[in-house]
Amino acid sequence: MERGELDTDAFLGGITAMLTELTRSYRVVPGAEVLFPSGREVIGRCPRCGSDVTESKKGFFCERSDCKFGLWRDNKFLTAKRITLDKQMVTALLERGRVRVDDVYSEKTGKRFSTDLLLEDDGVRSSYRFDFGKEERNEMAVSRHWNSERRGRWLHGGVPAAQTMRGSVL
Repeated sequence: MERGELDTDAFLGGITAMLTELTRSYRVVPGAEVLFPSGREVIGRCPRCGSDVTESKKGFFCERSDCKFGLWRDNKFLTAKRITLDKQMVTALLERGRVRVDDVYSEKTGKRFSTDLLLEDDGVRSSYRFDFGKEERNEMAVSRHWNSERRGRWLHGGVPAAQTMRGSVL
C-alpha cells in the first residue's frame, strides 16, 4: 500500500479477512489469569482445580476462568436457614469441608439450633448439608466391621464402604 503496489480496497479487504479469521479461531489462553490477577484477597483454594477462591459482591468464586466453582451468598438453602456466608465460614469450608454454625433457623419448628454445615462438591455442583454429629459415629462404627473375605473392604451392613461413606474433603 505504501509503495503503491496494492489499492486501498484490496488492503482493507485483507485486513477484514484476517480479523474475521482471528475472531473465529479465538481460544482463551490457559493460565492467562496468572498474567492478570484480580487483586482480591484470597479466601482459600478451589476444591475442583486448586486455584485461588476470592470474595466478590455476590459470593466466593474460583479465580480460574474455566472453573465454575462458586459459593453464592443468596443460596436458597442457606437463606431459608437464615445463614449468611462470611469469609471465616468459607475459609473453614474450603479447608476442612465443614464449619460449626450456631443459631440456625428451622422452618418446621421455628426454633434455632446449632450444627455443622458441610460443603459437598461433585465437580459440577456445590451443595450443603447438615451434620448433627451422627456421621462421625457412623464412620467409627463402619471402621469396626472388617471383612477379610472381601479382600480388605470395609463393610457396613454387607454393603461396601464406597457405597455407604462419602468420599469428600472432610
